[in-house]
Amino acid sequence: MSMQNEPGREVDMEFVEATRKKVMKADIAIGLLSMTPLTSLIWGFTQDERFSADALGMLAMLYVWSIGACYFLFLRKIKDNGLRWSAMLFASGTFSTMLVLTITLLPAMWSLAATPIGTFYIARIRSRLHRNTDILMRIGKASQKQGQLKA
Repeated sequence: MSMQNEPGREVDMEFVEATRKKVMKADIAIGLLSMTPLTSLIWGFTQDERFSADALGMLAMLYVWSIGACYFLFLRKIKDNGLRWSAMLFASGTFSTMLVLTITLLPAMWSLAATPIGTFYIARIRSRLHRNTDILMRIGKASQKQGQLKA
C-alpha cells in the first residue's frame, strides 16, 4: 500500500517553518543567556593579579575540543545551516554553564573531565529536535517538488 495516493499525508510546510523559527529563537536565547555566567567568571579571573594567559588558553582549547566533538559526532548531520548554527550556539551555552557549574561544585580535574561530557549529552538530547525538524523540512520540500512534477 503506497502512501503517495493518501490525502492528508502531506507535510504542512508552514507548521514546519514555524517550528524551525521557534527552535532557532529558543536556541539563541538559551545559548546567549547561558554564556553570561562564564563571561562574568572570566572577567573576574582576568582582573586578578594571578591571571595566567596559559590557563585561559587551556579553557579555550577545552571549548574547541568539546564543541568540535559535538560537531563531528552529531551536529554535522543537520543539513539546514540555520538549525546547525543555532544548535552550535546552544552547545556553546551548554559548555559555558557546565564549566561554571563544574568549576564551582567539583574538584579541578573532575571539572575539566565533566564539562565536555555534560556538554556532549545535553547538546545531543537537544539536537534530536533539530534533526527531526531538518528531516521534516527535507521531506516537505521533496513532496512539494514531487507535487510540482505531477502538475
